[in-house]
Order: sequence, then C-alpha cells, then structure tokens
Amino acid sequence: MDPGAAATVTSVAARTRSPGIALNPDRLGHAYPPVTYEVSREKLREYARATGVVDPALEADAAEVPLASLTAPPTFAATFTVGLLDRVIGDPELGAHWNLVHSSQRFRFTRAVRGGDVLRCTPRITEVTSRRALERLTVEVTVDEAGSGEPVLVGETTLVLREDATSQAPGEASGEAGGQG
Repeated sequence: MDPGAAATVTSVAARTRSPGIALNPDRLGHAYPPVTYEVSREKLREYARATGVVDPALEADAAEVPLASLTAPPTFAATFTVGLLDRVIGDPELGAHWNLVHSSQRFRFTRAVRGGDVLRCTPRITEVTSRRALERLTVEVTVDEAGSGEPVLVGETTLVLREDATSQAPGEASGEAGGQG
C-alpha cells in the first residue's frame, strides 16, 4: 500500500470511530514483520538474576554445561514476546498509546525454549474492542524455530487502554513513573 493510501485508510477509519476511541479496528488481523531472538547463555543468566533464580548450570561455563542442555523457565518467553509490544503500540495506523494496563499474559507451548534456540517471533493483532472509555487490544506472538519452522509457542498479551491518549511513552517526562496514569 502506498503512503497516500495508508493515510486515507487511517483517516477514514478515524472518522468512523467513536470520539475518544484511539484503536483502529481495521488493524485487526494485521501481522507485523517477524523478529529473530537468540536464546543465549547470557540472556538466560540475565533473566535468572532478574527473577532471583539460583541455578548453578547457568553460571557454569560451556565446557561444563553445554548451552543446548539449558531449558528456559516458561516465563522467560516474556522477554521476547512482550518486548515486541513497542512495535505494536508504536504503529501509527493502530492509534494505540501508552495510557494502558497490562491485563493478561498467556503462553501455549509446543515445546520448551532451550539454550541456543534461534526463534522467529511474529506479532499479530487478534482483538480490538472498545466499551465505554476502555479499549482492549490483544496481540498474539507466534514463535517458531527460525531455521526449521518448528513451532515453539504462542504468546498472547492483552492490554486495556483508557480513552485519554494524551499520555507519553515510557521514559518521557510526565510527572508519573513510566508515563502511565
């Protein structure tokens, strides 16, 4: 789609939405380009430290414990699925904003995430709804092994956005931590 056509679609969608509603329902089903994530020993160590996990295997060197023998805890998947939400929130055609609450997170595993995995993560919008001054946005991230296409997991994140789109992105000065209100 050429830039002019995208602007037309966005402006038509904006005119047909309720006043104050930010999300563009026309983005339902939109898939973003995949991102590759490598499950390295250091990433597993960082996650363990951040979550208070003590695992001697993670601190061992590669000669003692091969990377492929390390299995990530299930919640490690948040590092490469939830992290993709910046791309979705930053999509100008979607119309999302940072005045939101993380409502739910779910992972459906086909197999465990292992050290050395090179994962292809593809986010897709699966729900855009509004009710009164709240909007619900659900993003599904399909994760497979980049080389083989072997399915690994599907992550699903649901966000609830308030009608007021005047908040700033995390890291910007707003007088409130994270720019959320």
